[in-house]
Amino acid sequence: MDFLVDELWQDPPASARHQVHNAIRDLRAALAGSAGAGLITVDVGYRLDVPAGAVDAHRFTDGVRAARAARREGRDAEAMRLLQAAVDLWRGDAFDGIDCPSVTAAAAGLDEQRLSADSSATREPVSPAARPSWPCSTVPSATGSPVLPVWS
Repeated sequence: MDFLVDELWQDPPASARHQVHNAIRDLRAALAGSAGAGLITVDVGYRLDVPAGAVDAHRFTDGVRAARAARREGRDAEAMRLLQAAVDLWRGDAFDGIDCPSVTAAAAGLDEQRLSADSSATREPVSPAARPSWPCSTVPSATGSPVLPVWS
């Protein structure tokens, strides 16, 4: 509980613990209808328990990994489809608008993973037949702006 209060407020109000308890109650209620998701009470706090497939960061990582494998195996069109599907999961910066030290650190790590994965996944040339019909030779970011060169 103290960790959550410290993360949420630089100068916590007297009602901080009560506010956290209310937020936990509301989050549990929101998750009640989710298949396989829940907020679990542990020794010193809470753990969000969700299936890996419900976390877009995991789906992104799995998609990039599958695209790399397809490219290595010469399945260029499938590699492009998988890479595009992974890139399409992004809708801006990770955890945009959340200002907590641990979340900011996690967000930076996820954003770096995205850039690194994009770079690694697009390093090898792909046959011209598998190239998408994008207007320039770059991978569009989640915002539609080109971010990395794809073809050499």
